[in-house]
Amino acid sequence: MADTNCIRSNCRVCDSVLTGIKRLYCSVKCKDITPPQKQRCGVCEQEFVGRKRKYCSTRCNGKAQSRKNGSVSWAEYRAKVRNEAHWFSCEQCHKQSHRPLGGSSTRNRFCQQSCRIEHGRTKRGEIEALRRIARNWYVPVIRPVPVRALTVEVNCRHCNKEFIALRNGGLHRKVCDACVHESKRTGRRIAKARRRARLKGCDSERVDPIKVFDRDKWRCALCGVKTPQALRGSYDDRAPELDHIIPLSLGGSHTYINTQCACRRCNGLKSNRPMGQALMFG
Repeated sequence: MADTNCIRSNCRVCDSVLTGIKRLYCSVKCKDITPPQKQRCGVCEQEFVGRKRKYCSTRCNGKAQSRKNGSVSWAEYRAKVRNEAHWFSCEQCHKQSHRPLGGSSTRNRFCQQSCRIEHGRTKRGEIEALRRIARNWYVPVIRPVPVRALTVEVNCRHCNKEFIALRNGGLHRKVCDACVHESKRTGRRIAKARRRARLKGCDSERVDPIKVFDRDKWRCALCGVKTPQALRGSYDDRAPELDHIIPLSLGGSHTYINTQCACRRCNGLKSNRPMGQALMFG
């Protein structure tokens, strides 16, 4: 079936048969052999030689495009603007002046450069005067910035007394200085008593006298008299003291089983004799 879009024609140079759509030459060689034809410019109507051109020069092409877009030349535009009364009043000297062609909006507000400079000086002076008035009459409101205290009041875990500690998030101290000092002092006493038992070759363990006194309910295991905690460390006859049931000199051990609460008087009279009953610490 033959193609209906195919057109049969002859080459304009070699007269060979062509089969194609809108073809005038069989090859590029035949096209170059064809001499250019004379044409007439669509703007200036002058004759020129060329192929597939409507205008003789770029200038005529630009004029044609301007006519097509409906624009006018610069000379026509300038004459049109000058004929129309483009007048304005200067903002500084209030004189009537002709508006220039093009330019920024600042040039359209003043008649000349000196008026523009003078207007700027006046504006700056007014702004500075308003700032001076604002500085004289405006009282700034200074809001106090909350300052976080560097210290915090804490209740001691041991004696429940209130003391001041340095703030360190949640890592501040929980025990007062007096309790810390007493704890260190008690630790040194316990270590000294255990070291004394080791030097004598006896069995020993870390014995806290306060735990022994609490076990015996702060009463002397020999005479049964009360030994108040407030008298500990004093020279009173009822002062509580840690006593070994079997003395260390007789081979007794420094343990909870071999210790008891005794008043100062009974502990002195007992000397190095084994007296008392061994109790289990619970």
